[in-house]
Amino acid sequence: EQAVDDLLTYQDRVKGVPRLFHTVQVCMALRKAAALYGTVLTPKNRYAEWKSAYPLTLDGLKAKLGRVPTPQDVTLAGLCAKANLLDMVRTFSAFDKQGGRVVKKLARYQQFEAVNEAMVRIVDPNSKAPQNERGGVIWHTQGSGKSLTMLWLALKLRRSKGLDSPTMLIVTDRKDLDRQITETFQNCGFENPVRADRVTHLRRLLTTPGQTVMTTVQKFRDETDLEKGGRHPVLSMAENVFVLVDEAHRTEYGYFNANLRKGLPNACFVAFTGTPIARTVKHFG
Repeated sequence: EQAVDDLLTYQDRVKGVPRLFHTVQVCMALRKAAALYGTVLTPKNRYAEWKSAYPLTLDGLKAKLGRVPTPQDVTLAGLCAKANLLDMVRTFSAFDKQGGRVVKKLARYQQFEAVNEAMVRIVDPNSKAPQNERGGVIWHTQGSGKSLTMLWLALKLRRSKGLDSPTMLIVTDRKDLDRQITETFQNCGFENPVRADRVTHLRRLLTTPGQTVMTTVQKFRDETDLEKGGRHPVLSMAENVFVLVDEAHRTEYGYFNANLRKGLPNACFVAFTGTPIARTVKHFG
C-alpha cells in the first residue's frame, strides 16, 4: 500500500513529476507476499492483483520454480513475461472517456486470458476446432468489464493478418446495452464502429466487408419477407465474419437467431453470458 501511495505521489501535479509518467504503461507495487498493478493515475482502490501465469498454469509455474509460487512470482511470470507485457501495451490498454475526462485502463488477467484463448480457437492454425466450431462461450460476471473484453477481442481480430479485414458484428437484445457497447467502442477510439438504426441499414452494412457493426438481435427480421412468404436473405457468405453475442442465454434463440445464422451462414459466433446454461454452451460451442 505504501508503494502505491508513493507511485501516486510521484504522478501528482504539485508533489511529483508527472512528466516522468508520460511513457509509463504499467505501474507495479511488489513485495514477496503481494503484488498489485495499475497504470497512470489509477486510483489506489483500483490497483489489482494479477493471478495468472498464462500461458503457463500455476502448477506449471510451480514445477518451473521448484517451489510454491508467491503472488510476486505469479505477477512477474504472467503480466511481465515479455510476450504478455508487449501484448498488454499493444492491445489490452484503452483510453476511455468517463465523466468528461479521459481514463487509461488495462485489462485484468481474466480478460487477457479470455481474449487470447478465443484467438487461439478462432485463428490458430494448430487449433483442433473445425471451421464451423471456431466460436465458444465466454462466461463473465456483472461488472467484469465485458464491453472492454469485446473491444479487445474485436481489436485483435481486426489486426490479425490472416483474417483479411474481417467484419465484426456485436449483437445485444436491448437498446440500452446496444448503446452502451457502441459508446465503449467509440470512446476508446475503435475505428469506425457503426450502430445500425433499422433493418435496411443493418443489411446494407453487412453486405459491405470490413465493417464493425452494433445491432440488436431484433433487427434480424423484416415483415416484408414474411408477407411475401420468403426467408431472411443471405447477407454475406464470408468466413471472416465474427459475431460477438451479448447476454447469449436470452433472446438469441428462436426466430431472430435463426435469421441471424441464415444471414451469415459461415460466420464465427462468440457468446458472452453470465448465465452459462447448457443450451447456450450447446448452441455456441
